[in-house]
Amino acid sequence: MGKFGLFKFLLIPLYVKLKRKDILDHFLRGQIYGYIKVHPGEHYTAMNRNLQLNNGTLTYHLDVLEREGLIVSKPKGSRKIFYPVGMKIPDNGLHAIQEDILERVNESPGMSISDLARLMGISRQLANYHVKKLVEGGQIDIERKGVRARCFPSNGQPPKSAF
Repeated sequence: MGKFGLFKFLLIPLYVKLKRKDILDHFLRGQIYGYIKVHPGEHYTAMNRNLQLNNGTLTYHLDVLEREGLIVSKPKGSRKIFYPVGMKIPDNGLHAIQEDILERVNESPGMSISDLARLMGISRQLANYHVKKLVEGGQIDIERKGVRARCFPSNGQPPKSAF
């Protein structure tokens, strides 16, 4: 086998680059990528809090995912936000979920927050949070009947507190 054969056998596998198809085989990296796909536009601190990972671990795996072209990051104020590749990155200051809500409310006025959440595959609480932000910004209006809140495109009037 010789000296070079032993060197090649022992050390070269340590320097082999990950294959693109193997990037998501790592459990944590797959978990982080899945989280970003479900929560596009999420910032680092929220991911760190929700995934309960060490700073170094999350940073390393985000760097690998970005280097391999699976996610992109964008600075937003003092934070860095992450999106899966191929997703339209909003440039109007709205969160991706808020843009999706606006689109769905414009297509189907009168949709309830629970229906929005179910269609989008997010929790009712998360949908409620983003609807509240859109109401505060004057992009949509809320009409309440009992405990049910229905969303409508904004009529141009100043927003009134519906929450």
